[in-house]
Amino acid sequence: MDSQPVPPDASDNNGASGAGQPLAGGRAGAMPPGDQGAVGRNAGARAAEVGGDPALAEPVDRRSAPRRPMPLGPAFHADLVILGRSLSLSLEDLSLGGVALRASKAEAGGLLVGRRLPQVRLSLGDHGVMLVSLEVRARRSFRSFLAGEQVHVGCRFVDLDTAGQVRLQAVIEQLHHAFD
Repeated sequence: MDSQPVPPDASDNNGASGAGQPLAGGRAGAMPPGDQGAVGRNAGARAAEVGGDPALAEPVDRRSAPRRPMPLGPAFHADLVILGRSLSLSLEDLSLGGVALRASKAEAGGLLVGRRLPQVRLSLGDHGVMLVSLEVRARRSFRSFLAGEQVHVGCRFVDLDTAGQVRLQAVIEQLHHAFD
């Protein structure tokens, strides 16, 4: 009697799909041969970038300065105008190099990578307000249990003068001492 390979989605006698069960060759799961899943493919691509060693395939941290997570609450936000629409977005984190903003999917529509955001008003709670120019450098969607689909918008400061850098450093240090 010839044995036929069982497709990964075929049910066993109990009606279970077999997902997560050991497969031939010691692999677990129900992926087709040669398919390592999204994580495996991404790790393989990163491994190729670093000379083929998957152990060296760690994500690259491209930040120019360490970031300080911001406390939750309405006191820390960025007010800006994009495409004629006023927005007030929560600050996720802050560094000497830039700021991360959190927006709903609708709010993030005009916040495209490369877009310059002049005259952004950063409200820093008890630390006052700073007027800065930003450039959107990265966007990442994620789902929040309470808020639904959200977008993390990474921005860098554009033309921040020395006085602004000194003030920002003082705010970051004060936040570090107040919330750690």
